[in-house]
Amino acid sequence: TRSDDAIERARSLSNGLFGLALAGRGPVTVEDVPIASLAEDVWAATETGAGTLVVDAGRVVRGDPRLIGRLLEHAFENALEHGPPDVTVRLDDDESGLAIEDDGPGIPPDRRAAVLSDPADPDEPIRAGFRIIRDVATAHGWGLALEEADSGGLRLSITTDRPPSKRDTSTIDD
Repeated sequence: TRSDDAIERARSLSNGLFGLALAGRGPVTVEDVPIASLAEDVWAATETGAGTLVVDAGRVVRGDPRLIGRLLEHAFENALEHGPPDVTVRLDDDESGLAIEDDGPGIPPDRRAAVLSDPADPDEPIRAGFRIIRDVATAHGWGLALEEADSGGLRLSITTDRPPSKRDTSTIDD
């Protein structure tokens, strides 16, 4: 119908404008980004309360440090907002990329794909934050999967070097 077409067009324009807003805050740079030091800087600038960041990552990624910082910021804020007051957030790396996990409640498997989709309400905090995480990962050509951490919390697997993990079906890739 015409109204469905109009809604889809508005959503498409909104997505495009969001992408421009995300990338349009100054020139996009591509450089070597030491992920551990960036994560520590982002954590230090975040209201963390009794939360703890554990960094066990030595990886250097290629990308825009400002945008990667936004990804980390939203991942950390999600864990701090939805986890216990003393949540532990762990940043780790392996041969394919990065993992950010927490010991909070996690996201049930049947909700993970919806969390990564465009929210009907862009002000819905959990989905809006994940939209930014998704868009930054996509802008860098990275894969993103939401998985269960060993602690039962949420694990964000960000594949920077090869196709995303098949451990979960809630995967976004380019």
